[in-house]
Amino acid sequence: MKKIQHKLKRYKRHEKIEQYMSHVVWNSFTKDAFNENWNDFLIKYGVGDNKWLSIRTMRNTQKSESMYAFF
Repeated sequence: MKKIQHKLKRYKRHEKIEQYMSHVVWNSFTKDAFNENWNDFLIKYGVGDNKWLSIRTMRNTQKSESMYAFF
């Protein structure tokens, strides 16, 4: 979560995006809930094209490694 400000500062509403993203990360208690909430987040804020945020194209091992690096 340390890199969020740097990675999202190009977005006009980056503060709201950061808040919602943090909510999704810390309040999704199952893998399925996280995936659903994350996809909703990408759609709600129109950030699905952001390579850093998109996890759709990753393999499962990459997802877990990416999430570990994310924190």
